[in-house]
Amino acid sequence: MMGDKSFLFSTSREAFLMYAKHVRTWAALHDPVGPRREWAELIRRFVEMAHAHGGRAAFYQVRADALPLYLDASLTLMKLGEEAHVMLEDFDLKGSHRAHL
Repeated sequence: MMGDKSFLFSTSREAFLMYAKHVRTWAALHDPVGPRREWAELIRRFVEMAHAHGGRAAFYQVRADALPLYLDASLTLMKLGEEAHVMLEDFDLKGSHRAHL
């Protein structure tokens, strides 16, 4: 454990994922780190560990090409948002069309 984060390592210790717990939610940010061949095991173990402790597993900001690994671990996909690019040179908050910002 490191501060408010915990680590789960693969059996080989070549890969890991970092997560935090809040109430019942065990949230991992991004895909596991390490060789992709280790990911399925880590994802499955993380989901099982959360469930064994009465929690629910969640992964945030995972790669599209890794989605089958999460589906195989019985997780449900939920799209939370889109990425936006703002040209800062041309951006300002003046005018009524941006008053709500």
